[in-house]
Amino acid sequence: MALTFGFIGGQMVVLGALRAAGQTTTSMFLATTHAFLIFAIAFVLVRIFDLRELGVWWAYPVANSAAMGFGVLVLPATRVGAGLREFSRLK
Repeated sequence: MALTFGFIGGQMVVLGALRAAGQTTTSMFLATTHAFLIFAIAFVLVRIFDLRELGVWWAYPVANSAAMGFGVLVLPATRVGAGLREFSRLK
């Protein structure tokens, strides 16, 4: 579980960049998706795979990794991603 704390930090950076760019709706969507993923993955692991408490604990690192990956996929499609592309052309 502790190995995915870096993914939480990366997700916070993505959310902060989106908020700073004025795209608060996208930021809110990503944060809500992360919260939903925790509950959905925990439900599947507990009910379908019958992992009980272990399923709840495994839901956190899986959801953290998935949310970070989703955030990285969404970021280039936003104005923040366009700004980063412009910045890289200036070098």
